[in-house]
Amino acid sequence: GYAEALINRGICRADLGDHERALRDLAAGVKADPQNLVGRFQRGKLLVALGRKGEARADLERVAGAGGPLAAKAEELLR
Repeated sequence: GYAEALINRGICRADLGDHERALRDLAAGVKADPQNLVGRFQRGKLLVALGRKGEARADLERVAGAGGPLAAKAEELLR
């Protein structure tokens, strides 16, 4: 769907070092599908990498609280 496409493009842009555009894509993807934990995790992970852990906290806490395969990784980023 549309949200997944935006999130995937955001991941690709982050991998290429285009961090601000990656954040815009990830935010748009999460806005289109607020339940998308991959988008929330990827946005949180990127924000942590950019030294913006405070901004990442809400996304990572939501992913950690949902359980599933990304929960442990989100908890690790919150430490």
